[in-house]
Amino acid sequence: MKTGTLPTFAASAFIALALACGTEVEPTPTPWPTPDNSTVSRIAFASNRDGNWEIYVMNSDGSNPHNVTNNPGRDSHPSWSPDGSKIAFQSERDGNWEIYVMNSDGSEQVRLTNDRGVDQSPTWSPDGTQIAFVSDRGGRHSVWTMNSDDGSVPVDVTGSYVNSRWPAWGPRSRTLAYETVQDVRIVRTDDVQLNEKIVDKNNFFDGFFVGWLDWSPDGKKLAMISNHQERTQFTRLIYTSQLDGFRFRRLYDNPSGLPYERPTWAPDSNMIVYSVKDAEDGDWDIHVVDFTTKETWRLTNDVGAPSDDTLPDWEPRGFVPEFRTFQ
Repeated sequence: MKTGTLPTFAASAFIALALACGTEVEPTPTPWPTPDNSTVSRIAFASNRDGNWEIYVMNSDGSNPHNVTNNPGRDSHPSWSPDGSKIAFQSERDGNWEIYVMNSDGSEQVRLTNDRGVDQSPTWSPDGTQIAFVSDRGGRHSVWTMNSDDGSVPVDVTGSYVNSRWPAWGPRSRTLAYETVQDVRIVRTDDVQLNEKIVDKNNFFDGFFVGWLDWSPDGKKLAMISNHQERTQFTRLIYTSQLDGFRFRRLYDNPSGLPYERPTWAPDSNMIVYSVKDAEDGDWDIHVVDFTTKETWRLTNDVGAPSDDTLPDWEPRGFVPEFRTFQ
């Protein structure tokens, strides 16, 4: 039985096409962290397969899915730490959506935020020292950062820009891209006055929604979701963009018109995991797509009562296994 809905933002848009503000351009980064080829990478995701929204972890080939939160409150939107030892997530277990951190096995679950506003969508900085998140604690949605170890030093990095959301870290932990009502901006987290518009979102794409942006570990590409208009119907598609210009690539077509959510990159920057609503049973499941061949694989297909598996995040370490079953 499905239990409630997860909070989501209204139709919005954001595309990040630069790594720094103004005229300063950051050098091409090396991949972070250094890929660990000794263990299989993992994927964290949200699921209500046990009757309540929990955080699950599975191997990146879909094997060994297991519940790591086990709490009667709803838990959602997992985000791996760079070394794979911890997971940040949002939870309403205490009556309000707050940001929590736990070890990757589910132990030592600690609340980092404590505010009457809604705190959600955590994302870990590449150097592991900060977590960015979205909060309406000031009466409007803004992007905040805080120390990842204890939640201290919360900073509203988007300032006066109205309804800022969808934060995405640059690969060197010094920049954050985010979306506002009218445009996409990028801010230097060490100097929030360096805040510049990089994209007028009305100039790109056919639809009204662009979201779920994720930088590739090699720092060269962005993955995102956008609506695309096919005659009178809007179809939600996965796009990627090179960071050296306004070059967008539709990863593949979506003839069913079913919605996609949260594409995130594999550690080798060659695959993307995402969630999509199934045309047959109407459930959400986790899929993987090869960036080069566009082959896709379904990783979850929970049998029994209808359930949803969604909002995946790929651990930024470990090796990617060979996917043998093409779907």
